[in-house]
Amino acid sequence: ELSAIDCCGVEPVAAVGRLPGLLGTTLGDAVFAVGLAATQLGIALFCAFTWRVFRSDALWATLLLLGLAGALGAEWLGLLHASTRGATMEEILPHTRPWAIAIVMTLAFAFAWTGAESFAHYRRLRRQLAVGLGDPVVANRLLLWAIAGFATVLLCAVIGGCLRAGLAPLRHALPLGAIGVAALCASSCWTLAFLPPAWYLAALRGPIAQAGEPSHSTHSA
Repeated sequence: ELSAIDCCGVEPVAAVGRLPGLLGTTLGDAVFAVGLAATQLGIALFCAFTWRVFRSDALWATLLLLGLAGALGAEWLGLLHASTRGATMEEILPHTRPWAIAIVMTLAFAFAWTGAESFAHYRRLRRQLAVGLGDPVVANRLLLWAIAGFATVLLCAVIGGCLRAGLAPLRHALPLGAIGVAALCASSCWTLAFLPPAWYLAALRGPIAQAGEPSHSTHSA
């Protein structure tokens, strides 16, 4: 379960706390708790980002954010308790698996939420662009953010399905390939959104830039 959750970006410190030499020790439990807490906090902050950017004025979104924060806290406590129910990983895994699935599904929901919000805003900006308003770069960034979010949902779904089936996703070609494709798609979109090369920005702004330039005949006149 730990290797599977790591595919979704879980803090590796949590996995260190369950290495053979640390498993069942006070130090190992402390390292695992801190690493898992950092992971859950990161997911909660990601949800808070979506709320703040897209729905800070909506009561339902505020309640949803609080509910997700509570669920993440419950998952943290549940996985901590489950990870102590056994002396070996073989004994522990049946107890931790449901909690691991819950964390992965919560992460999937977080990315589905941000993807849906971003895509909705992208569609509104597209309508503005059609009448000559708005910035095509901003619109494209919203689209890229949405695609990356949905790709991460796919990644989480594959990992969650493997966990439910008792499979290690990193040891089977099909889920590993799906995870790789989804991760490549998401990382490519994030790169283009936050670190776009000059040629990419020029391609996005090209039609508008050309429309704003005076024609050759105008110069001649």
